Amino acid sequence: MCIQSRRDAHIVSFGDDATFNVDETKAWFTWLNTLDISGFFHVFKNNEVIDQIEFRNGLLDEQGVKFGYINLLYLLPEFRNKGLGWELEDFIFAQFKNEQCAYAQLRYIPTNLQAVSFYHKHGWTDVGEIGERGQLAEKRLT
Repeated sequence: MCIQSRRDAHIVSFGDDATFNVDETKAWFTWLNTLDISGFFHVFKNNEVIDQIEFRNGLLDEQGVKFGYINLLYLLPEFRNKGLGWELEDFIFAQFKNEQCAYAQLRYIPTNLQAVSFYHKHGWTDVGEIGERGQLAEKRLT
């Protein structure tokens, strides 16, 4: 399920899975699970996985301010646009606030119009220019 969620998110963002690398994804999961400040969750509904969340918590920026970074917030297509995004975001932000994070960051791919709409509707602000890894966005928690 973990690989499939990552693959689906890649397809939605980039249009296909031609550049999706299973070995790199597995290495990412292995690394993420070694961190004490990370979160890796599945959300279930009726014994079915409907969501995958990956984040890193309590990171420090250049000024020494704590922040959290969302690596993946993925809902199966049939569960999107039902208000679950707000709940998932609240869950992640509660984890960040427990670590006294002042803000959250993530990157999105601007061609993923559904993600762009979601993040802007939820108050995320674009930071800087669009880079090779997408658009950095930020949301204050305090």
